[in-house]
Amino acid sequence: MLRIIGRILITLLVAMAIIIIASAIMMSLSEASLLLEKNSWLMGFIPHTAMLVLSTLILLMLGKGNLGQYGYKLPSDFSFTKIVMLPLVFGVAANIILAYLPKTDSFLPEGYSFPQIIIFIWLYASVCEEIYTRGLIQGMLSPLAQHGLTILKTRVSLPVIIGAAFFSLMHLMAFATTMPSVTLIFFLLVAFLLGVLAGNQLEKTGSLIPAIIIHIIFNVSGSIVDAVVKFF
Repeated sequence: MLRIIGRILITLLVAMAIIIIASAIMMSLSEASLLLEKNSWLMGFIPHTAMLVLSTLILLMLGKGNLGQYGYKLPSDFSFTKIVMLPLVFGVAANIILAYLPKTDSFLPEGYSFPQIIIFIWLYASVCEEIYTRGLIQGMLSPLAQHGLTILKTRVSLPVIIGAAFFSLMHLMAFATTMPSVTLIFFLLVAFLLGVLAGNQLEKTGSLIPAIIIHIIFNVSGSIVDAVVKFF
């Protein structure tokens, strides 16, 4: 038990250290507010890049240069339904509900052009967040995969649960001050379930690629629903 708790604590400390460093980098750039104001995409690009680089460097050290064990490889199995259709249906349903819950503004950041949404929200953010939560956090906890829960005949391992919980926590920090409580609670539940779906696919395929695809499709579905709701 102490070994399990120790590994979890070390993993969470490493994950939090990355968040702190990424935040510190953004704060150090506060003097360049004019640059950030004219290029709003930098507000997301800079911390996500810090997450990506630091996570990869740590995994390189832990894996002694072998990133394959942390999902940096092609998937061994690929289920179109689970990796494409399931997150699409889930994403559309969840975002329709979110669209009609009380909220102060759109979930999409202001000032982004459509190409920037594609590059930085749909693609880049999905890659960086999956490498951070699934590659780093879930990867560091992978020796604990024999521990977990069975929910609705589906086994969910402890690394998947913790990775999904941290993924949800990231969004709590981002939206806690801008969302009404009921919307925030539902949003965090959706983020957790998305994390479980992505984490399970990482375990089954041994690759981060399905998890990244799932994340991208969910983000795309959110943008589509947001645009349709605004149109009507």
